[in-house]
Amino acid sequence: MSAAPKASPAGARMKAALLQGLTAFLSLTAGLAVALVLHYLLYRVGMPGTPFIYVVF
Repeated sequence: MSAAPKASPAGARMKAALLQGLTAFLSLTAGLAVALVLHYLLYRVGMPGTPFIYVVF
């Protein structure tokens, strides 16, 4: 009987690097999504409730 083949150290390093890159990409994407939502909310809060044209009359 032969033992199960062991993963090579180079393959394990490559898998770890790929996982780290994917984690960094997902973290950056989530951060940008949160920033976009907060930017939009601050934009909407700063807008007046009624248009300026109606305030004059």
